[in-house]
Amino acid sequence: AQGYRVLNGDEDGKAYAMKTMSKRRLKRKRVGRRGRALDNVQREIAIWKTLHHPRIVPLVEIINDENCDLLFLVSQLVSGGAVMPVMGLYRASSSPVLATTRRI
Repeated sequence: AQGYRVLNGDEDGKAYAMKTMSKRRLKRKRVGRRGRALDNVQREIAIWKTLHHPRIVPLVEIINDENCDLLFLVSQLVSGGAVMPVMGLYRASSSPVLATTRRI
């Protein structure tokens, strides 16, 4: 998967984050005994669509063109970099955020 900072082509020029994934690669990649990575991504997208909270980055748009191998996920752009390196500073037993993240 690749991540990009993109600008809206409308007059407001708002910046968004866009992640691209190869559907072909996700179909080939196995997860567990019978699962495929594409199934996991589709489940995660379905969950992401239902989450509405001020501390969760909203999913703005999904672009899934049948004639293109790439799947595009567009979300709100949040400055400050990736969350995972920051979360690595805390231990799971001491952080309720990590415990909640693992449950999701």
